[in-house]
Amino acid sequence: MDTAVVARDLRKVFAPLPGLVGLLAARPSKQPVAALHGVSFDLTWGACLGVMGPTGAGKTTLLKILATLVAPTAGTARVCGYDLGAARAIRACVGFAGGDGPGFYARLTGRQNLRFFAALYRRGAKDVERALAAVELDSVAERAVQTYSSGMRQRLALARALLHEPCLLLLDEPTRSLDPAASARVLDLLDGWRRAGQRAILLVTHRPDEAAALCDRVLLLDQGRVRALDTPSSLRERGLWGAGLGRG
Repeated sequence: MDTAVVARDLRKVFAPLPGLVGLLAARPSKQPVAALHGVSFDLTWGACLGVMGPTGAGKTTLLKILATLVAPTAGTARVCGYDLGAARAIRACVGFAGGDGPGFYARLTGRQNLRFFAALYRRGAKDVERALAAVELDSVAERAVQTYSSGMRQRLALARALLHEPCLLLLDEPTRSLDPAASARVLDLLDGWRRAGQRAILLVTHRPDEAAALCDRVLLLDQGRVRALDTPSSLRERGLWGAGLGRG
């Protein structure tokens, strides 16, 4: 198995939400919304692939499809050697961290939250402590998550993604809300992690400097379509680097 991810012609169309739910949606629409239009790429083991583009480009949708949280409308993908239909097998080998560190129990401590998720993977206290130390949250692990800053929740989400020792990380802006020093430490952690074995990272980011520091190649998305797929240096030479690659 030489390739961590193989995606071919992935497409996603979201149907309009019905009735009152649709009216209360962040972006009400009476028409289907096409989030991805035929996205294809490969991610090899040992590599980090960045995904960049403005708001609404389809970055998070792509990540959720590969994490088996959203089903594609068309196209195929193999993740860690498994077709998307093998959700249980994929989730066992993938660590997913979505934006803003969602899905925690606010009144529980950071350690209690990780112990809960570790139990789902049949992992123990050593795995929890390893993950907490990796993201430098061991000193605040007994604090309730509701007292955590946005940046601390981001790091807790990364710790949760690392709990079960996955071989592929799917990360949605893991340094959001972090100061420059903390961001640099997270990038160092991720770089060391992917070099420690047969591992790979798919990183959604809005920061060109972050992508240049960590990613071997960058996939530029614009309105669900692949605008370019190349190394950071080649994208810079082509005039596709810098302004316009972030949130927009």
